[in-house]
Amino acid sequence: MPMRSAQTYTVPELARTLGVTGAVRGWIRQGLPALNTQRPTLIMGSEAKEFLTERRQAKKRPLHPDEVYCLSCKAPRKFFENMVQLEQLPGKPVRITGFCAICEGSASRVVGAAQIGELERFFEVSGNKDEAA
Repeated sequence: MPMRSAQTYTVPELARTLGVTGAVRGWIRQGLPALNTQRPTLIMGSEAKEFLTERRQAKKRPLHPDEVYCLSCKAPRKFFENMVQLEQLPGKPVRITGFCAICEGSASRVVGAAQIGELERFFEVSGNKDEAA
C-alpha cells in the first residue's frame, strides 16, 4: 500500500506501509517530525515522505568520471591501475568492471554507450568497444 501525503499514520501503520520493522522509531529519534505529545504517536504522510527523500539524497555520492563506488569500502574509489574491462549485453547498458585501488575488491559501474569515448581518457579499456557502441 503506497504512503499517502494527506494521511496520518501511527508508528506501526507507517512501518507496515513501508514494509519495515523497528525503523520508524529510530527515524523519529533522527528527526522525523511526529506528534508525540499523546498516545498513539502520529506521523504525517507528507512529513514522512519528505524525511525519507532527504535521507535518500544525503546518502547519494556523486562520482567523478574516473571513479567507481566500491561496495566493500562503501565510498567512491579509483579503479586499480586505471584498468577496466568493458561488458555489453544486448539490450543492457555498458558495464565497466575492474578492481578497487584501495581494497582490490571487484568493482563495477554502469555507463551509457555514448560515454565510452570519454572513459578512454581516464582508463585503459579492454573488451570489444564495437559491441557497446
